[in-house]
Amino acid sequence: MRLIAVDLLAVLVGCATLVTVVRMYHRLPQLLAKVVVVIAAGASVWSVAAGLTTFVGSVGAVLVLVALQMIGAWAVVVASVWLVLLVTYRAYLLTRSLFVVGSLPVLIMLALQVLPGLRPNVIEVVRVGGRLEPVWGPVLWVGAITGAVVMGVVAFSLLIVAASTILGQRPLVLAVIATTVPSVVAWGLFITDGAGATLASLAPMLFSAALLVWLIVALRHPGLVQLPITVTRLLAEVEDGVVVLTESGDILTTNAAARAMLFTGMTSWTRYPESRLGPVPAPGTSSQVRTASGRVIELVTDRLDQPGRAPTVVVTARDITELATLREHLTDVASRDPMTGARNRRYLDARLPELVERARGRFSLSVVMLDIDRFKHVNDTYGHAMGDRVIIGVTDEMCHALPAGAELIRMGGDEFAIILPGMDLPTARKAAERAATRCAELQFATRQEPISVTLSTGVQQLELDMDADELLSGADRALYAVKRARRGAPTGAPGPEAAPQLVPPVPTPLPRCNLPPRGAGGSERWPSVGKASRMGGLE
Repeated sequence: MRLIAVDLLAVLVGCATLVTVVRMYHRLPQLLAKVVVVIAAGASVWSVAAGLTTFVGSVGAVLVLVALQMIGAWAVVVASVWLVLLVTYRAYLLTRSLFVVGSLPVLIMLALQVLPGLRPNVIEVVRVGGRLEPVWGPVLWVGAITGAVVMGVVAFSLLIVAASTILGQRPLVLAVIATTVPSVVAWGLFITDGAGATLASLAPMLFSAALLVWLIVALRHPGLVQLPITVTRLLAEVEDGVVVLTESGDILTTNAAARAMLFTGMTSWTRYPESRLGPVPAPGTSSQVRTASGRVIELVTDRLDQPGRAPTVVVTARDITELATLREHLTDVASRDPMTGARNRRYLDARLPELVERARGRFSLSVVMLDIDRFKHVNDTYGHAMGDRVIIGVTDEMCHALPAGAELIRMGGDEFAIILPGMDLPTARKAAERAATRCAELQFATRQEPISVTLSTGVQQLELDMDADELLSGADRALYAVKRARRGAPTGAPGPEAAPQLVPPVPTPLPRCNLPPRGAGGSERWPSVGKASRMGGLE
């Protein structure tokens, strides 16, 4: 016989839970609001319908209440699965199929109305001691057992979540589990014990009571109504990529950010892709890689080595493309002459020693030193503004005249240096002569007559026993030998025409000259005060 007091209490608790969740709906976080409302509404309908079954006297009313119990209980089951998928960050599994399964009780009850012959397989109503008692058929028993199994899986999943939840929220998750255990136990007794039919309203009442307590506490402490912060959630939401590896390079786990940064286009990430990213940086160090999409990623490696556990390597990836671009821009600006856009002496001091070491015994390398003849006369006669125009015009013209791979450096004033990788002494002399000839054809308009300038050049080729300073000094001595002789043609430094120990293969060519692009940002960073014309006047 059913316990009337329990049934009446089930009705009251179910109504109270439904009223409370309606009042709290707008205070719940958007992510949890719908699932909490479905669970609370399902538990309330289940509890109220189970409690009212004792107080009705017609077969039709009993069938309706049993239908509501089925719908409410199954709504709790489906919504609980929904909640677990949200908590474990597997919301992508929330498909239409899951919600179709959730509508099965409604479909079954509709089928009973259309096909009464199916009713004995689902439920029968008998009179026992003056009361109408529902007798469940095989369909309802299968549904009840399935629901109990699913709820057990849900509880086990929540225990796993609690184990990986941060310490500050772990008691909350355990409390939620503990408050729902009595209802799950009552549900199990109802299924396994033949006399459990007298406790049909106990399971939904306990479940509704647990929800009611949780809602009342959350009403006073809104911070409790949050998804638990688990390791899975941290890995999913952190912007940096995280890759956990074994020492042999096998990937144990990754987060979405790491897959988007490092493994784009890959269908599997079971092994660290050294062919794409290079070797894993040593623990405590970092490296930078450029992906196929042009992004710059910084990799930082740490080693987790605790007693009794296998050593693990954690690689953290951070997108530093903007920082790297800014750094490259600042480095480029610092190495350029602000007026002409050519490289400056700081760049030469860093670049030439490196190039000398690379070229020694591998390929030819020559340096040209040049300056503008009688440039002081231009400044004194026409002013420094005209002198600046002459320097800018000569720089632009030399950049167009020099071959690919040449690097133009403004040393200061009217003095320039040209680095010519892959060129021996005769070839470098021809290149310098061609640049000087083109610059001599320039004319600069003034208020009087147009003026033109000539260049003096000196060339030095790298020899095996030379360092960067000696190479530069040799070109400088050759320049002043030319100036002393008052000749316009370039003259090489003393020594052999070409060092026989050198081999002439040309390295990978650099862009033509090394001025920034004009009109695409270069003219804004290095404004020109005027450009010389071959036909006279300034453009």
